[in-house]
Parts: sequence; structure tokens; C-alpha cells
Amino acid sequence: MATELVTPGSKTFTWLPLTSLMVSILTLVTDRWRLSVRADEAWGELYDLVTDQNETVNLWWNEAMAGVRAELSMRLIQEIQRQADDVPLPSRIA
Repeated sequence: MATELVTPGSKTFTWLPLTSLMVSILTLVTDRWRLSVRADEAWGELYDLVTDQNETVNLWWNEAMAGVRAELSMRLIQEIQRQADDVPLPSRIA
């Protein structure tokens, strides 16, 4: 069972168990794109949901999509930051 966090315009999935392993997957879904990245992997998934509704063509390695991948990656990071707990700065040095 995956832990799911839903926000307006995007979904973020974390900790999807596969057998006895835990795999960290983060996904951002927009009206047009689905970007998924995995912890400890140098690759991911990028699908154009307008032209490829069945998500059959992974555009991750398509050099023409590097800008889209970078923009969506930044949006995913920003979404994670927005959902993180606020931690106050220390008031003194330990």
C-alpha cells in the first residue's frame, strides 16, 4: 500500500512497497505531464498525458524534453518543501 498525498494539480506518492523492499517514488502529475523519480536511481519516468494517455512512451531520456523534466523536477521539489513541517531555527548554538 502506497502512502499518498494529494494536492491541487499534483499527486505525490511515497514509499511504495514491493515484496519485502521499500522503494521511494515521488510523482508529480499536472494537466499535461506525469513525472516520477525514484530514490537511488539515475532515471525516472516522464509521460505526456495529452499525446500519450496510456503512458506507453517514456520521455525521460528524450533530450528535447530536458527542459520539461527540469521544470517539473523543480515543481516537485517546491511541492515537497511546501508540504514539509516548518522547523524553527535554533535560538542558540549547542
